[in-house]
Amino acid sequence: LADWSLPEDRTPIIAGLDAIEARSRADYMTPGATATPAQQDALLTLAMDDQLPGGADFFDKFRQMVVTGYFTSEIG
Repeated sequence: LADWSLPEDRTPIIAGLDAIEARSRADYMTPGATATPAQQDALLTLAMDDQLPGGADFFDKFRQMVVTGYFTSEIG
C-alpha cells in the first residue's frame, strides 16, 4: 500500500484500519490482529455495514485491494 498507492487511495484504508483497531480494543480489549476470527469477522461486518467511521468507503477499497491481490497472484 505504501509503495504503490496514491495518498488519496491510502487515506480511507488507513483510517478504516485505525477505526477497526480502536473498536477492537474497546469491544474486545485486544488489538485487531490478535482478536479471534469471529471477532475480526464482526469488526469487518461493522465496517461493511458502515457502522464505523468511514466504514463503507474503507470496506469497498480494502475489498478491491484484496480481490486485485488475489487475481494477480499465481493462484488467481
